[in-house]
Amino acid sequence: MNSSPPSILHLSGRTFWCGESNRVLVICRGLQERGWPVLLGAPETSAIARTAMERGVAVDTRFAFRHGFRPLSLLRDVRALRTLHRERGFDVVHLHTSVDTWIAALAFGVAGRKGRPKLVRTRHSDHRCKHDPIHVWLYRRILDHVVLSADALRIPLAGLFQSGAITDDRMTVIHSSVNIRRFDPSRVSGDAVRRELGLEDRFCIGLIGRISREKGHALLLAALPGIRRVEPRAVCVFAGEGEEEARLRREVEVGPLKDHVRFAGFRSDIPEVMAAMDMMVVPSLRVESSSGVVKEGMAMAKPVVAARIGGVEEIIRHGVDGWIIPSNDVPALEEAIVHLIRHPDTRHALAEQSRARVVDNFSDEHLVEHTQALYARLTG
Repeated sequence: MNSSPPSILHLSGRTFWCGESNRVLVICRGLQERGWPVLLGAPETSAIARTAMERGVAVDTRFAFRHGFRPLSLLRDVRALRTLHRERGFDVVHLHTSVDTWIAALAFGVAGRKGRPKLVRTRHSDHRCKHDPIHVWLYRRILDHVVLSADALRIPLAGLFQSGAITDDRMTVIHSSVNIRRFDPSRVSGDAVRRELGLEDRFCIGLIGRISREKGHALLLAALPGIRRVEPRAVCVFAGEGEEEARLRREVEVGPLKDHVRFAGFRSDIPEVMAAMDMMVVPSLRVESSSGVVKEGMAMAKPVVAARIGGVEEIIRHGVDGWIIPSNDVPALEEAIVHLIRHPDTRHALAEQSRARVVDNFSDEHLVEHTQALYARLTG
């Protein structure tokens, strides 16, 4: 019996860096550290390829993974994948975007399940998937297993579940993870950030992420006047950049909230920014499959108020290690923040439980271990 670990290929057609990219590299690095043969296939110019090389992850950059209708490029990638498989003999090919999924389907779809590696697809986003005949064929006949980054992603895949193209025995939920050593309040101080932003004596409410409509910055600004009546020292800190930033800056600059909002810009020191906050809010309007910022805030032992969307209820246990509110509801957001300001014991109790929740369930180690167990089950 062969006791050596299976050989794994991850493919990523994502050109820009995002939470999905980090998840893929966490898995690749974790497998390498455990002695598993693993390779990442990605375009040479992609952010994930560059970062993987910096982090010591083996990368093959022969793929273009060009989006749109580009048949010649598509065929070149199909041939490249077949050639790479002949060279390395992968046991599992793990797919992460639509472009690399369809390339793998064309590369291995005619071989039959016995003549090809196991094909795994992770669904990272809430984008609704078609359930037309070709997608039913893809999920029923080609993909061996589907990983969801939150159970809530069953909803945009409802048609495929109903048709039987995806079944519970060929689906696993594995949430994305947090580096609990980087996001560790015992190792990180927010003092420098508080001094930088003039927050020494203020009650700081942090919203971290792209400044766009779906992240809910405008909702927090709408709730802020009511919050100020209870806590005059309240200040909202927006860490990030985005298409709504200029408009929100103009509104704040000419209004009564000028001294109660800080635009911190793009930050690479997110743990330190979170350490500077008294409370984190995630009032998103759009589905967060497995919100990274929720888990990061909890890892930093901060009380987190988050909208009830996507997989939030799979991460936060309301009233135990965080606070959940309805989405797109300014009064509910204001009420939750005011309640926690007025009840510091509740706020501190949530903070004490929040880090333990992440350490026990959403660490990088958990992500790697659950993924490793899936590969072993598929190839055993």
